[in-house]
Amino acid sequence: MTAPIVVRALQCQHLFPFVWHAFELLHPGQDFIPSWHVNAMCHGLEKVATGETRRLIITVPPRHGKSICAAVALPAWMLGRDPALKIMVASYGSDLAVKHARDFRTVIMSGWYAALFPHTQLEIGGNRVDEQITRAQGGRKAVSLGGAVTGFGADLIIVDDLMKAADANSPAERQRARDYYEQTLLSRLNNKSEGRIIVIQQRLHEDDLPGYLLANGQFTHLNLPALAVEHQD
Repeated sequence: MTAPIVVRALQCQHLFPFVWHAFELLHPGQDFIPSWHVNAMCHGLEKVATGETRRLIITVPPRHGKSICAAVALPAWMLGRDPALKIMVASYGSDLAVKHARDFRTVIMSGWYAALFPHTQLEIGGNRVDEQITRAQGGRKAVSLGGAVTGFGADLIIVDDLMKAADANSPAERQRARDYYEQTLLSRLNNKSEGRIIVIQQRLHEDDLPGYLLANGQFTHLNLPALAVEHQD
């Protein structure tokens, strides 16, 4: 078996090597640094993909690759493995949502992706700014805080930074993020018991969305602080 075939097999089977190539595709000329924290995020996200984990919160500082892992690469990788999946990705603003959707489209429209997952193709007319629809009627839908999501059901909801850092000290904005999650996003799950949810963001306040959700005890938590506050083996 030649090396390229082995690499392609690993990219199909595991998220971390897929993220590695997706990063280099989106950032030509930049070398991907295979950091332990990216591997940890990919490991946690992969457990959601397999169904081993159904509710996951990842808290990680900014500029550590969380969005390319969770909002871009994970939907592309999962749709490559199952093009009928319906995935919704929520961000705090439309500009951020569109940027992640654009990066996602760059990945799935690449020749590398087509060779990796030849059965995952977009429907004619299904390559939109905020929504990409596969021929199997799965796809990725980008939404932003306060935006309407009527008519779209999801098997997986990814919440990537639902609040700006500048809004974290506002009780009204924290409540707005919680209300959008509880009253809008949760209602979009196709199957309330089997549907999966990922929340990934930096901690902004003790009462931010991750803090609120962790208090109910339903989420697995992967905490990746910038500085370790205690020794961990």
